[in-house]
Amino acid sequence: MRVATYTRISTDEDRQPFSLGAQSERLDAYARSQDGWRIVRWFTDQASGATLDRPGLRRADEDAGARWPHRPR
Repeated sequence: MRVATYTRISTDEDRQPFSLGAQSERLDAYARSQDGWRIVRWFTDQASGATLDRPGLRRADEDAGARWPHRPR
């Protein structure tokens, strides 16, 4: 299965429990533990979680919609 990951770090790094690198490592490890999973795309943002208007999240959503047009919105 082809999968994508999304990581985000707040603009307020002092309150961030996991760095982008740590998040990526955990997601990569999880994907490797799943039979047949292969990460094909990585999306990331360094932005507040207070809004969904984030470039990486928008690209991830658009990419998923482009490949699975029957996905409910």
